[in-house]
Amino acid sequence: MSADYGKLAMNMKPRHFTTKLYTTFIIITLQILVISLLASYVFYQYDLVIKEASEETLPTIISALRLSEQSNQLASFAPTLAAAESASQLDATYAQLSRTLDDIRQNLTKLDNYANQLPLTTIRNTVEEMADHLAR
Repeated sequence: MSADYGKLAMNMKPRHFTTKLYTTFIIITLQILVISLLASYVFYQYDLVIKEASEETLPTIISALRLSEQSNQLASFAPTLAAAESASQLDATYAQLSRTLDDIRQNLTKLDNYANQLPLTTIRNTVEEMADHLAR
């Protein structure tokens, strides 16, 4: 009878090994699945950050830089206006000023949704006053 128990014990070991092997494969598969889902979520969040940066943040920064550049252009027109000796020079400077003021209005419109409204309102009012003075 003891030989029968030995054979039974030998038969149980491979099944036990097979069970452990299948359990290990299932655990590894579940780990891979969890890691894949986590990686997908991280890449999705990364995609959202990149989209926000490219669609909202960068255009806002570019508009603000252009606004700064155009403000400097406005300041540079003062000596040109003071030194103008003819009506044609004044007309050319007026056309440049008008284009610059239009560009400033466009950049202010782009910044409306993203920036603090108080400084933009002040700038907008100043631009409108300048445009009124030029129209006279």
